[in-house]
Amino acid sequence: MTQMPGHDFQANNLRVMQDYFHSETPEQLHIDNITYDGDDHLITFTDMVVPGESLLEQMNYMEQHRDNIRTQLLGDVPTRCVDLIVPPKDPRAVAGYIIMETMGYPPFSGSNTLSTGYSLLQNGFVEQQEGKHSFFIECAAGLSEITYESENGKIKMVSITGQDVYLAHSGLDLTICDKNLKIPVVYSGGFYLMIPSKEIPIELKAANYDEFIKIGKKAVEDARAIYNPKHLTVGDVGPIPFANFMEDKQPSGHYVGATFVYPDVICYCPTGTGASAHTLMRYLSGEANIGDRVEVQSPIGSTMYIDILGADQLEGHQRLQLRINGLPTPKEVQIQTIA
Repeated sequence: MTQMPGHDFQANNLRVMQDYFHSETPEQLHIDNITYDGDDHLITFTDMVVPGESLLEQMNYMEQHRDNIRTQLLGDVPTRCVDLIVPPKDPRAVAGYIIMETMGYPPFSGSNTLSTGYSLLQNGFVEQQEGKHSFFIECAAGLSEITYESENGKIKMVSITGQDVYLAHSGLDLTICDKNLKIPVVYSGGFYLMIPSKEIPIELKAANYDEFIKIGKKAVEDARAIYNPKHLTVGDVGPIPFANFMEDKQPSGHYVGATFVYPDVICYCPTGTGASAHTLMRYLSGEANIGDRVEVQSPIGSTMYIDILGADQLEGHQRLQLRINGLPTPKEVQIQTIA
């Protein structure tokens, strides 16, 4: 396994800004726009000190004191995400990253992690090598292992492992579309309401996103009023920010899932955390087993592939070890002044 020590971060960070962005202004925001099927991830490099003894403390600092960076970069595009590259705290990691989205600051995100790992390879922060190799990056939820496969200088697939996916609550009593339902809550980088789309009287497709956004927003707000979950080991990571609308298995063998992000977004891709939460529910129902690969598509056809590596208990809650597989693509680069 190829791994660069975390103490090389400063040199690598400055080299990327100079060589990849052709910039001599390290205090500015250097943005590598990596897209995952229409959802833009702004991987942001800068020479900025973020106070905090851990990535979680640094994430909280950004939320409380430097939220202007999130709002500046997100602009009026609700599906856009930002990943601020910072020095890692864990010496096994090559870099840390703080995730910023329209809903705030999730401690982990699958598509953001895939895109961050891809960017670090794309811009030379991590040296890309032929074949299959791995390295670690660190977010507020802990380490994630990035595995990539390169052939003739091109990345063929990026995969990530390392984050908790567990059943947090077996079923909240919620009223959705005038039906009294028990809605499970899954932690997968954030807390998800897992809503069967068959309980919704309209079809789960992109043309109906506005209606599903209204349903998701009400469900999340109703859930927040009665349930304040905390991660079993990390602690407080904020209120429920997500819902996943799950369709039953399709004749072609895949599932359709749409990730709602509070307050008013449905992502174009199924998202790594949404697809992982979806996979846990299929495992609990007996539809998927250890060793299986579960294919989850968004209603527009964007796909993520989730491998079930193992299962255990986390403080009495069913947990899965999963691998998220996908392939982000580069879009553009830019440099902005910090507002």
